[in-house]
Amino acid sequence: MKAVLLGKVGIWRFHRSITGFLAVVLLTGVYFESFSNYDSNIWDEGVPLSGALRMMNGDRPIRDFIAYPPGRYLLYRAAMHFGGVDVQSTRTATAVITAFAAALLWLIGTHLGLRSGAVVPVIIYCLMPMYYYYRFFSIMLILMILCIDLQIRSESIREAVTAGLLGGCIIWFRLVLGLFILAILPGIAVWVAMRRRKRRWEVIWIPTVLGWAGFVAQVGYVGGFNRWLTYVRICRSFTRAGLTDMALPWPPLWSMEYVAMQPLNFLFQDVLVYAGMVVILAGAFYAVRFYRKVPPTFLSLVVTAWIGMGLVIWRTGYGNLLRAAPPLILISVYLLSRASRWKRVIHGIGWLVFIGLALDSLVYDPITYQSIGIMPHCTARLTHPRYGVKLHPRDCALISEVTAAVEAAGRGYPAKLLVLPFHPLFYFITGLTSSSYFDWVLPGTFSDPKARAAMIRDVVISEPDIVLLNDAAFDGIPDRQFSTQYPELWMWITR
Repeated sequence: MKAVLLGKVGIWRFHRSITGFLAVVLLTGVYFESFSNYDSNIWDEGVPLSGALRMMNGDRPIRDFIAYPPGRYLLYRAAMHFGGVDVQSTRTATAVITAFAAALLWLIGTHLGLRSGAVVPVIIYCLMPMYYYYRFFSIMLILMILCIDLQIRSESIREAVTAGLLGGCIIWFRLVLGLFILAILPGIAVWVAMRRRKRRWEVIWIPTVLGWAGFVAQVGYVGGFNRWLTYVRICRSFTRAGLTDMALPWPPLWSMEYVAMQPLNFLFQDVLVYAGMVVILAGAFYAVRFYRKVPPTFLSLVVTAWIGMGLVIWRTGYGNLLRAAPPLILISVYLLSRASRWKRVIHGIGWLVFIGLALDSLVYDPITYQSIGIMPHCTARLTHPRYGVKLHPRDCALISEVTAAVEAAGRGYPAKLLVLPFHPLFYFITGLTSSSYFDWVLPGTFSDPKARAAMIRDVVISEPDIVLLNDAAFDGIPDRQFSTQYPELWMWITR
């Protein structure tokens, strides 16, 4: 790590960097943990929680139930094992990992030559409002930066092994990012071999081998290649749904009518969505223009930023931009530090964006995307052994009422619960699991007739004792109601 992340420096600077790393971990860990017991997202939060609960009952993600890659479920299962089966153990585990990710951001910034300015990306990262279980995309982007950087710069077996382990880890947490890193690692190895012929071949190819070993291990864990391929087909359906049935329009900032109707903080968010593309293009131009001068770390930032921005292009929105932000932040700060012409103007724009992000996160819109500013809004406590968190009074009343009704209906026998379309939080709170492979179903996911028929057959065969159904429209769009998207299941449930 000393040679790659910090450069070949004296022992004093090395110890100072380690001290700085640990200081960032401590401070950001305390910060993220300070509001980890606040707020809830009824729609999404239950996905990793209920999955971890099913793992504790002997199931495996992808093999036995629809899921994201297994990494986060394994993490939350471990957190529940050591910290108890309650939501706070998983939130604390995520806060700790997020703190280490923030410290890695600081290390990357120091290696870019930002010096004291390396603190700026960390502060912005802390200001970004984001529900804790959404942070894994950002964390994997940071690991991807390190993986590519190590692959380019590694001189020893230890550094090459570290790069390979990072690449193998990514696919366990995010499928698309993992497939991207596995695809580009061989290309980077060939490029490095052509540029630096004196480097040992094992140092060049170890990252690729270990990265693909992580993929093979995942395939074996989920039940074989056929099961993994079926899962990929389902994920492809998710992707298509994100582009069509669940797509969100790009904000039409060129329309004066649209601009006049939007609150100021929403316009700020819309501008940042487009600004992300500007930052990527500026970073790519700078990397090409000053190819021999920029550090390899900057090249890894540009590559990772393009990959991460795919999430925003896939389903436009400020929330997705926040998840893809780490490489964009580092590129922006690096380019600002190198500004020569119009320096004061450029830095002034940077400060305005920083202040706008802080105000939006802490004051104007802390509810939509969770930040520390949510604390004054959460005045009611949900007193449930698995979900004792502080919530907005409206959310607290809703969760309490629904939980009480489900627990009353399932009292006295081992009931099987089915929650549709997308509220798996109640699996976790009530402790009732589904015997269906499909714990949740998103709009437009099963457009293929065969896949749709297989899903409906699996849900019907599972014979749930209790069905919890919400027919509210996703994103407020009527066509995305469950009854409209899946009329066969709607008729079977309400018959």
